[in-house]
Amino acid sequence: ERVHFSDGNLYLHFLETSGVERILNASFVRRFTILPGALTFLPRDPALCKCPNWLEGFGVWSGANLEEIEIRILPPAAQYFAAQRWHEDQEDGWDGEVLVRRLPAVVSPELMRRVLSLGAFVECVKPPALAEMVRREASEIVARLAETVGGEL
Repeated sequence: ERVHFSDGNLYLHFLETSGVERILNASFVRRFTILPGALTFLPRDPALCKCPNWLEGFGVWSGANLEEIEIRILPPAAQYFAAQRWHEDQEDGWDGEVLVRRLPAVVSPELMRRVLSLGAFVECVKPPALAEMVRREASEIVARLAETVGGEL
């Protein structure tokens, strides 16, 4: 059906004739075969693809609505991230030395991991559902590290 490059990953979207959708990260495709000759495709039934906008937003998580995401990034990392393009529809602005990045996206594990990668330079995240997702994951990381080194962190 589609190929999509998102956040450094190539994704492949397949639609089986039964209507089952498969989204695969191409990084995990170990081998493929080029078939000889032309393939005959059945006409695509729009009813089979439940999420025709699966490529919209940050990531490829289908079945969720786009939301307005806002991430405030503190200096000095703000200057570094200002040079990066995370999403084709992102809008960056400045509040003093704080980078304010806004983009339409799906609240997803992929986006949560992107926010976590900012580390201590995250000042604020909206919407609250994404902020909670980031907080929960960070708490789990801290708990695991506390077990590893023994004691509380």
